[in-house]
Amino acid sequence: MRKKIFVLLITVAMMSYCFTALSQQQGALKPDPAPDRIATVDLAAVFAMHPLMRYHDEKTGLFIKPFKKDATIEELHKAVQERNSAFLKMKEANSAEIERIKSEIAQAESEMKTLSGRKSVETASLSDRYEQEIKNAADEDARKALIAKRTSGFLEIEEKFHKQIQAQTAKRDELKASLDKIYRSMTSAYYLSPEETTAMFKNISAEIKDAVNFVAAKKGVLSVINISRMKNEPAFEAKKHPAGAVRDSREFETALEAGPDYTKIEIFLKAPEKKSESSSEAEKKYEDSKASMQKTAEINEYKSAYENRFKIIPMKELEHIMNANIVYGGCDITEAVIVYVFYKNGIPREKAETVCDALQEIEDID
Repeated sequence: MRKKIFVLLITVAMMSYCFTALSQQQGALKPDPAPDRIATVDLAAVFAMHPLMRYHDEKTGLFIKPFKKDATIEELHKAVQERNSAFLKMKEANSAEIERIKSEIAQAESEMKTLSGRKSVETASLSDRYEQEIKNAADEDARKALIAKRTSGFLEIEEKFHKQIQAQTAKRDELKASLDKIYRSMTSAYYLSPEETTAMFKNISAEIKDAVNFVAAKKGVLSVINISRMKNEPAFEAKKHPAGAVRDSREFETALEAGPDYTKIEIFLKAPEKKSESSSEAEKKYEDSKASMQKTAEINEYKSAYENRFKIIPMKELEHIMNANIVYGGCDITEAVIVYVFYKNGIPREKAETVCDALQEIEDID
């Protein structure tokens, strides 16, 4: 790990000498008087702390429908009740179809279990039938012939039950897909659609990228390294799939029945307690106590978000930006290094340029 970080820092240090002046678009910004050439940012932490990430639901992988930025707690509670009512109406409207599909799924799975049992019984029966005959075979040729017959019988049983089990499996999977479709249609009561969720991630990513560019230019930084993977690589290696991804309709059903957790949203939207000038000393102490509790709740929520920031890294929607080591500035010297290495080995420049052309084509494909 330390070696990776060292190599990356050395590479960026080399690249910093081939940087040009900052973009003219940032010309209005006044950089700090003594800028660092290289800066770091933990993008996973920035994403975890982003206000809109309070709406991301790990159980479904979707964003809870956002509330107005200036919504009061009373308005939030009212909206939650309306959403619960909308979900219950959808559930009632689809209940008969859901029960029918569940019943047919259970029948298909029961049939698959029955077929597997019959297959085991027939296989064992065939094996028992040939076992004694093989032991009492007159010679080696007779024994081999019996073994070949037994093997042929095993294959016939396997083929017969495989087709039947496959048919029931396909039927079950088709039913599960129908059930999953119903549940996903019911998420509209609480959540943004998958397409809207993707768009939300894109908007958050663009906003954070703009923020990195602005701060880097303001500080006169020439390159910014994303250290998220470096700081969280063990967790990243252990989590190849998006955290909390729902894998089947049963999990989705459980998530929908429980409903979204609005705790983080409520903490974030809750306005600071206003103190009354005419309050008594006892009332002021109570107000101070409530304000302190609210601040503690906010601090704890953000601490929890930071501690769990590694879950951001493997998210499919953020894969592109999380895999970028350099998120601002940078000068790729790969081709220049190749040309120099070829030169040191006495190889014509044209040969090196051919290698560079190949690299360019690879990059275009990627």
